[in-house]
Parts: sequence; C-alpha cells; structure tokens
Amino acid sequence: RYKPVALAAMARDLQVYEEGQASSDLDESDMLVMGEIHILRQTDAMASYSRSVLEAYVDALVQNHVVTPMAVLRWALGENDVPAEATTPPSVDASWYQHALQAVRTAASMELSDNGVDDGGMIIDRSGEDENDGMDSDESPATHRANKVIAAVAPLLKYAAVRVCNILASTDEHDRTKVKPMEADLIDGLKMLLTVVPSQLRSILANDRKLVEGTADSKITKEIESCLGKSSIGDLSIDCRQECTSLTRFVEVVLKCMEG
Repeated sequence: RYKPVALAAMARDLQVYEEGQASSDLDESDMLVMGEIHILRQTDAMASYSRSVLEAYVDALVQNHVVTPMAVLRWALGENDVPAEATTPPSVDASWYQHALQAVRTAASMELSDNGVDDGGMIIDRSGEDENDGMDSDESPATHRANKVIAAVAPLLKYAAVRVCNILASTDEHDRTKVKPMEADLIDGLKMLLTVVPSQLRSILANDRKLVEGTADSKITKEIESCLGKSSIGDLSIDCRQECTSLTRFVEVVLKCMEG
C-alpha cells in the first residue's frame, strides 16, 4: 500500500538535492541507495525489538522493490544515509551477516523469477520473454541461468568483503593484538557469509524448475559447480587487496581465510 509513497518520497528527495547542489560527487543511483538506507534505518528503529520481525520487514521491502539488496548490505554494515567515505568507523550489529545472507538469497531468487523490476521501480512482466535471450550459442540453459544468478550476487559479496576489510583497517591499533567484539563479529560474519552463500546458490539453482524439467540432476550439478568455480565469488581476496585502504593485521587474517 505504501510502496508508491516511499518511492515518490525518495524521488522528491533526489530532486530537491539536485536543485540545491551546483555539483555533487554522488550520481542518481547513489542518492537513491542513500534514501533506501534511510528507510531501512527507520524500519530498524521501529522493529528492533524483535530480530525475526525486523528480518520479515526487510525481506518485504526487498521483495516489493522498495529497497535493493545492495542497500540492505550497506545498511547492515553500518553505512549511514551518507556515503561510506564520509563516515567514522561504524557500529555494526552482531547479526549483520544474517541480513546480508537474506539479501543475497533474495537477490538470487528474484533473478530466477519470471518478473523483474526496472531502474525506475516499475514491474516488468518477463513471462513472455524467451529464456534463451542473451545466451551464448554454446551455453546451456543451466549454465546461462547459473551465470545470471552469480552475476547478480557477486557485487553484493564483493561489497561485503571490501567493506569489512576497510572497517577493520579503520579500527586498527598497531600495538593491539586482540580483536574487539565488533571486529570479531565482522570477521566471523564474513566467514559465515562466504561459506554459506555458495551452498545457498547450489540449492536455489538445483531446485530451479526451469532447470529441473527434462535435465539430469548430475548434469545440472556439474554445470553449477563449473560456473561457481569460474566465478569471482570463490576468492574475493584480490578485490580486497586492490580496494582496501590499508592491509592491517586483522585485514590479513580475513584475506588468508578467503584464500583458503
């Protein structure tokens, strides 16, 4: 019921911001994500009394295209409704990875659904489209759909890994050898996220009705494993080394876990 109101409010905020700024480092997509993060912060303030209620609200916002999965990750990892570069080290909730995992799982499921959403928030009916559109001639349907899902979730995992490393770098104290509780939550949460997501993707793809019909389970499994093995989500350490602000002691701990 309130989805049009929320989307209209974010569009109006963007318009007012652009009218009041001669120039800005933020593009339109960044501004919209900031609005989505603000909605999530307000939702958190209202529903923080129950983690299950909060998770249900957040999932409903994503499913109804009010907020994007990327906005959920940025909110869960402590971004305010201002750019990450402009903030001090954030306070991250111990259950941040639960929200992140839920967002990644929802993004994967939505990518396989028959309906999508365009950048303006308008629902697009894709039920009449050919599933093979955009598919390479030597690419099987299983490989095509697996690559679609991986392409949807890879930026989310990359953001989480780089964000965690940058937060750890910002809290580093050279003479300290023990991690603080928030740092432990970040390290353990990222390990859990990077371990669970590939298993979740295998499950989602293996149960995709468009793949199961008329295809041997062993062939589907083999193609899914091949796609996962070739993707970047198996080892995000390279991205983190390139984009992390500082490779501190605790950041190196995370990178070694990624590298196996």
